[in-house]
Amino acid sequence: MACKALRKGVVFKYNTVYAPLKPDILRREVDILRKLQGKSFCLSMAAVYETSRVIYVITELCAGGDMIQYLSRREEDLRTDEVSRISFQLLSAVDHCANNNVINRDIKPENIMFVSSSSDSELRLIDFGSGTDKVVEGLHTTFAGTAFYISPEMFQNTYTQKTDIWSVGVCLYVLVAGYPSDKLQTAFNMMHKITPGERNLKKLPNIPDNLPASFYVMLNQLLEYKHKKRKKASEILKSDFVRFHTFASSVENSNIIGSIGRHSLFLNYQKFERCLTTLLATMLTKSELIVFVETIQEKQQVEQKGTAAAANAAAATKEEEGGEQKEEQKSNNEESMIPPNQVEVILPPNLLNNDNDSKSLDIVNVRRVMEILKESEKDQV
Repeated sequence: MACKALRKGVVFKYNTVYAPLKPDILRREVDILRKLQGKSFCLSMAAVYETSRVIYVITELCAGGDMIQYLSRREEDLRTDEVSRISFQLLSAVDHCANNNVINRDIKPENIMFVSSSSDSELRLIDFGSGTDKVVEGLHTTFAGTAFYISPEMFQNTYTQKTDIWSVGVCLYVLVAGYPSDKLQTAFNMMHKITPGERNLKKLPNIPDNLPASFYVMLNQLLEYKHKKRKKASEILKSDFVRFHTFASSVENSNIIGSIGRHSLFLNYQKFERCLTTLLATMLTKSELIVFVETIQEKQQVEQKGTAAAANAAAATKEEEGGEQKEEQKSNNEESMIPPNQVEVILPPNLLNNDNDSKSLDIVNVRRVMEILKESEKDQV
């Protein structure tokens, strides 16, 4: 069994005072877990205990870890039928939520746990703390979720249960391609149709080239930009790829080369990031942090100007030579140039500037220091 503690009242942690959560928010996750009853690959709740300060939620233990941890421990790359099976289980969980009027609103690899480390382990959809089971007339308007995984309509604060379908699509992309930490903005722009030209999900960063065509059909259904056209989980469960694992033994079933290595690489990057950000947060004074931020920003501006100048020079040369690929070159240059807001430096809470209304994501999000430090009780800022 596992235990999750939901604390009441003001919480002082990591030199930060957190305002108390409303009672209905604290009990919402418990109510949702009770409603779902641990069916269709949703987390099963065994018991709830409440004291004057804490609500303890006792659930089944998912010893296999979250999706990225589970995959990084494997010795062999994922097979196509395993991707199909994981797709089926995740969509089944979302379909069960929809049938019970529940929206998770924060589906991401960290909230997809596996019961064991075995290759045929079942998954569990967890963490309904950001979820809702509230019945509304029309569209939901409460913003929630993790930036890279939330749907276009969530950014507009007008969404339905289909917002979870989009998140499943992004998770399945990460499942086969790994988390694109080095090309995060490129992947985000392609999925959200910010990149010029027609969207082609086969060109997403690091996506394997030996996936069947049925996978891309499913991925396009999940990542349908307009939510009114996006299919429900119950409809996508009938797609060829989702059903592939049921008859995979009788057809060719290939390994997705490099799928495990990319997940292991990302976990190693996270360890490096944790060490670096801990040093920045604990060893530098406020004035040193400010100087550090200014230095990074100045360097970015210089690099961006240099990139833009080189791109303009190359475009001018092609025009003189009468080249016909000017638009293609412009598109490539736009992808290679990193806007200033993509790379940020972590600062303690008193130095943070919470301007997060843009769709842009952080590739090197050094601002995550507080989140990273929360993972270790020993680290203090």
